[in-house]
Amino acid sequence: MQDLPQSRLEPIHSPLDRQAEIWARKVGRVHPPSSFDQIASSSGARGGASLEMQLRLLVGVLAAGASASDVANWRSAFETRYDAVILGTGLKESLLAGLLATRGKKVLQLERHEQYGGAAASLDLSQLYERLGAPDEQPNEKKLGASDSYRIDLAPKVVMAHGAELQLLVRSGAWKHMDWKRVQRSLIYRKAPDGKPDVHRVLATVEDVLKTRMLTTMQKSAMVRLFTWLEQYEEDSPKTHSVGVMSKTKLDVRRMSAAAFLRFWEVTPEMLHVLVRGMALHAGPMKALKKMPAAALLRRLKRYKNAYKTFPHMTSPYVYPSKGLGSELPKAVAAVLATAGGQTLLGRPIDRVLFDESGKACGVVSEGVEVRADCVIADASYVPEKVAPSHQVAPSPSPSPNPNPNILALALALAPTLIPNPSPSPSPNPIIPALAPAPALAL
Repeated sequence: MQDLPQSRLEPIHSPLDRQAEIWARKVGRVHPPSSFDQIASSSGARGGASLEMQLRLLVGVLAAGASASDVANWRSAFETRYDAVILGTGLKESLLAGLLATRGKKVLQLERHEQYGGAAASLDLSQLYERLGAPDEQPNEKKLGASDSYRIDLAPKVVMAHGAELQLLVRSGAWKHMDWKRVQRSLIYRKAPDGKPDVHRVLATVEDVLKTRMLTTMQKSAMVRLFTWLEQYEEDSPKTHSVGVMSKTKLDVRRMSAAAFLRFWEVTPEMLHVLVRGMALHAGPMKALKKMPAAALLRRLKRYKNAYKTFPHMTSPYVYPSKGLGSELPKAVAAVLATAGGQTLLGRPIDRVLFDESGKACGVVSEGVEVRADCVIADASYVPEKVAPSHQVAPSPSPSPNPNPNILALALALAPTLIPNPSPSPSPNPIIPALAPAPALAL
């Protein structure tokens, strides 16, 4: 992965983000602009924070980074009334905590485990061996390198450098506390013409199309025409929906189906796999394209292509924190909470959630000690009695006859047989998308 220096985190704006200018570079660091509610620590980055605020931030971060056995005054933290108590340090709980804190809310985030992230934590190789039930066996660092140079997310997820996910990370205040890097390549699984399994780079730019051996000359020409038209296409500008120079054809993308749109561009099966699976990230059956509006497909394609424009020198649409998203995000949010008078406590067992006479959650109990709050937000695993199964996703058998076509390769060292004869890459670990965790519950 490639570094994203803080001094260069100034995005190239795309049409989809006209009304959401979420970046500004100040003193070499990234802060949300004045159109967003400013977090209390933003003045600290400019050197104007009060001594009281700096001390409170320091104490809060130290408390957030220590386990419960090391925090002698955790009981005193429970004496404070909070605007919100959040149970769990998963991705969704941490984002909610950060968003509340940046709006000036005092938040207490509790985690039953001794490490950040809970069920979505990021593990190094030694922690992974221990989690897999082999605590006495250690990875061979001579072959694999240092254990802490790896990060394996228990709930793998990368961030596309465009759209709502990126905005949430900035608005939550977490982005500037994390070390983000560019993901070097985005790869897709397919079957080669000879029937053998193959992993190929997703073609998202004209340059990619011209260099690939995956497509014939005619297919490359059709793909270049489509990409050129897609660059100027704007959903809210009907004049950009026309195709052709001399004899123009206007595409009614709101009424025509995605399947009809692809037929218009004479998309072949090889092109279809790249466009629909690789760029649009469509995981459902291809027949669903008959009912999908063309405009919906185009939104996904534009989002993928626009992600290349967020930072200079992007070679994939994804960014990823160097120490793993699952643990780095809650650590960053812990620093954000401290600026608003809140904190994060690890290793805190939860006895039960408290409810008032109206049935509204008003606090929690940990080891017999109560803490009160205006609201409680919890990972579903903390309140199993409040959760009922609605559906179940069955995993594919192994080996799968139809494996997930979307494989984002961050590293090749852990699975060298996945890609035969790979070219050198600064991104050596594969991360394969997993099932999404259960939603957070507002009690």
